[in-house]
Amino acid sequence: MILGLCTNVPFITVNKVKGENKITEDMGDASFAEGKIREGDYLCACKENPGQVVRCDKEDYPYAKALETPAKTGALFKAKILGHRRKH
Repeated sequence: MILGLCTNVPFITVNKVKGENKITEDMGDASFAEGKIREGDYLCACKENPGQVVRCDKEDYPYAKALETPAKTGALFKAKILGHRRKH
């Protein structure tokens, strides 16, 4: 039985099996409103364009991380979904 989880990282990766993939991945719809998204960038929901994601800082409570660089705004790209984070 697990009673708790201690970590020095403010988020955890959800490890739900999706096909043969062991990481929870999804396709994101890119918005370059906060600058061009690059592989490894943290992602938040875009306020100007609902349904799209924008680049953000770790302090902005991201819910995903880019696994690749999208070619243009509106392009779909792979993103790793991070564990739920809530603003305090």
